[in-house]
Amino acid sequence: MEKKKKKFDCVEMKHKGAEKLHKVISGMTLDEELSFWKQGTDELKLRQNEIRRSRRVVQKVLDDCGPEYQAIQFP
Repeated sequence: MEKKKKKFDCVEMKHKGAEKLHKVISGMTLDEELSFWKQGTDELKLRQNEIRRSRRVVQKVLDDCGPEYQAIQFP
C-alpha cells in the first residue's frame, strides 16, 4: 500500500517550530530567556486587546444599524 503525501502535517510543523525556538533561546542566559518570554507575552496581550477593541467597534456598528442587525452578535 502506497502512503499519501500529506498536504499539511501539524506534528511536523510543531517539531520545526520547537527546533526554531530552541535555536533562538539555546544561547541565552536564564534572565535573557525570561525576558524573551515576558516580551512575547506582552506583545500577545497587546494584540489580544486590539482584537477585543475592534470587535467592540464592529458590534457597536451592528447595534447602531437598526433592529434587523441587532440580532447579530460578533464573537
